[in-house]
Amino acid sequence: MVWRQPEDVLNEPEPSESKLDSCFLDAIWKCPPRVRPFPEHLLVLLGMSNLWDKSNRDPVLMRDGQE
Repeated sequence: MVWRQPEDVLNEPEPSESKLDSCFLDAIWKCPPRVRPFPEHLLVLLGMSNLWDKSNRDPVLMRDGQE
């Protein structure tokens, strides 16, 4: 990053939108994000979903089979 004073004139023009889009697309193709979906019961616990088909039971978090 080049530090400039507010009164300095920019010599290089801004890249075009298509150039920015292609750079962004190239970066995505080189390093795709990992999709990690959350289980539905966790989303219900967090209040982000109401798709819980066991109306007589509440979802719980367990670790190694223990609550």
